Order: sequence, then C-alpha cells, then structure tokens
Amino acid sequence: MSKLLNAIGGFTLLATMCFVFVGCTSAARTNTLSALEFAPSAHTTATLADLVVSDRKVMGQASGLPSLRRALEQEAIANALQGNADALVGANFFYETKGTRAERNQNMTIVVIGYPAVFKNFRTPKSEDIWLFGKQEAAR
Repeated sequence: MSKLLNAIGGFTLLATMCFVFVGCTSAARTNTLSALEFAPSAHTTATLADLVVSDRKVMGQASGLPSLRRALEQEAIANALQGNADALVGANFFYETKGTRAERNQNMTIVVIGYPAVFKNFRTPKSEDIWLFGKQEAAR
C-alpha cells in the first residue's frame, strides 16, 4: 500500500508541476515595440497683412527676478496689449531695481511703452506684391 501512496503522491507532484509550468507559460507576456515613421509634410504659403498702428501709447509692466529678464519683458508686453492688439510697435523698455545690492538681485521691475498694432486684411500675395519680398529685379 505504501507503494501505491508513493505512486499517487508522485503522480500528484508531477501533475502539480505540469500545471505550474503550463500556467506560467500562459501568463508570460512579451513586449514588442513597433515604430511608425513620423514624417509630417508641410505646405507653406506666403501671407500678407496690413498692420494698423494706434496713435495712442500703452504701458505695461512686470516684476520678478533679474535672471528672468526676457520672460519679464514678454510679460510686460502682454500686459500692455491686454489681448486687444497683435503687436507692440516702437517699444521702449525701462528697467528698475531698488534697495541694497542683495535686494536688487531679488527683484526687478520692467516697464514697456509703445503703440499697439493690429493685423488686418490678410491675403495671399499677387504678382504686383513681389517687391515686398525683396525681388525687385524679378518683378520688372
């Protein structure tokens, strides 16, 4: 009878091992990476527009760290335009720092003054507009 128990135990162990291995292989995952070629195509077209400049000056300012000077200039321009214009023409920048040397490294105020301008009358160029692109000889 002990031979029979040993045979049943061996068979059970063998069956369990088979199920474990079969279960592991079915649970195994493979990762495959495929890449698509990304080659965007762009077609550009020249566009002309009229720039209408206001005769009234506007002012904007921004404050922050002197190391962020370029970003502060852009913020001051955005504050001057307040979403009502596309560009600032004839911009003059004024830079102000106050306090001790250590305080000046912590804060800078930039003020910009200029004329707001709006782009209007967008159009594709015609043959008579070619001089705008610097090809005066080709137009003749």
